[in-house]
Amino acid sequence: VMDSHELALPDDTFTLTICNVSTSTFKDPLKCMQEILRTLQPGGVCINSQWKKFTVKDIIHKAQTSIRPDCKLFNMPKAEFLNDGVLRDLMLDAGFAEAAQYVETTIITDEAMEGLREFMCGNFTASARSGWTEEEAARWPAAIDAAIEEETADNGGIKMEAWMVVARKAGS
Repeated sequence: VMDSHELALPDDTFTLTICNVSTSTFKDPLKCMQEILRTLQPGGVCINSQWKKFTVKDIIHKAQTSIRPDCKLFNMPKAEFLNDGVLRDLMLDAGFAEAAQYVETTIITDEAMEGLREFMCGNFTASARSGWTEEEAARWPAAIDAAIEEETADNGGIKMEAWMVVARKAGS
């Protein structure tokens, strides 16, 4: 375990790095991508994913407004990463020689959906219930279930889309 802003690794260590839906959680995403670039060998590749359509946020908003229509809606950190080109441009700004962007879609079902439900009922969404009464907070799991049911009726599961950026370090 180490700080992503200052990787305690030598230059040119890896041929491949995968950064999975974490760029928006970094204090300084550019610095972290520069560290990834530094630790890649010449010609090395970084595959970086970030949500394009974070349906979890929509489900949380539906649950919030079903209990408290006037509440402040849950906010995602660095929501600009949902936008087209932001992740790709970050990779280029960090110094990658090339970066190609793709969109991947997934439908979350079954056991994965149960895990996602637990995630939405846990600490990740505590700020969504900030200032609520005990009675309101107790209604949260049922409100999440109802919002999930509505989403799955439309898509057969929870439909999510991700930006996928494949970036290459200059070199051989």
